[in-house]
Amino acid sequence: MLRWFTIDYLNATIIYLPRVFLTVLNKEDIKMIKTILSGAIVLFSLSSSVFADGHTMMVEWDGTPGYLESTIMADTTATGEQAHDIYMLEANKVYLQLSELNLNSSCAIVGADYADGEHPATIQPIAGAEGTSQFTGWPNANIKTYGMNQTYHFENLLFNGVFADESGAMFGVLCTYGEGNTIMVNNVTSVHNSVITYFNFGLAERWHLTNNTAVQYTSYPGGMYFGGFFWGGGAWGGTLKELLIQNNLSFFLYCCLLYTSDAADEEDSVDLGGRRI
Repeated sequence: MLRWFTIDYLNATIIYLPRVFLTVLNKEDIKMIKTILSGAIVLFSLSSSVFADGHTMMVEWDGTPGYLESTIMADTTATGEQAHDIYMLEANKVYLQLSELNLNSSCAIVGADYADGEHPATIQPIAGAEGTSQFTGWPNANIKTYGMNQTYHFENLLFNGVFADESGAMFGVLCTYGEGNTIMVNNVTSVHNSVITYFNFGLAERWHLTNNTAVQYTSYPGGMYFGGFFWGGGAWGGTLKELLIQNNLSFFLYCCLLYTSDAADEEDSVDLGGRRI
């Protein structure tokens, strides 16, 4: 079944395309889908040209908490841009993260391919020396992106939201800020986040969420009515220029899969001051 959603403001478009089409499409449907997907193809083509394979840094695992974020944030040019296009993480390793990874310019963070019996490159929070979280601000997240007209790409990773000492759990994986940025998340697994996996606070952002898995949310006392896979298209976040959600898996979800404001779908939403789909 084809589901089609649109946002009425900012000329934005939300696209939800399931893995299998069970409906017979007419010519107008096909024309519409080709138009939208051509835009998606352009974005992915742009990302391929921006993130050149020859400009990759392997972030070698050494077991030191905080090494991941400190290494990537320190790898910048004199003008503040990331010095490498791609940061490759080792497969079958757990990178312990002490604080959020703040990104201000285009880059990709990608896990290396892993063999049968291995696990993807894994990122997991850990408490500081005093046993308390060093992640700052609300909401806390593994990664926060900023800037204007930047492109961020995350792929082939596993995020374990539970702190290594089991002292708590992360709010979510990714929070985005800035304006006009493109966010692409593909083949990323997240487990044990407490509230919202992906949260947009930026303006006129373009999001592509494809082939991801988000499961086993932990919630918190009294928090069963607040949470979801993606939030951020109005009252509870920023604004969207484009949102593509395709072939994702999410369960043990305490609240809503997708939350935007002033969004319209075919007939299956509940309007509670925003739009829950």
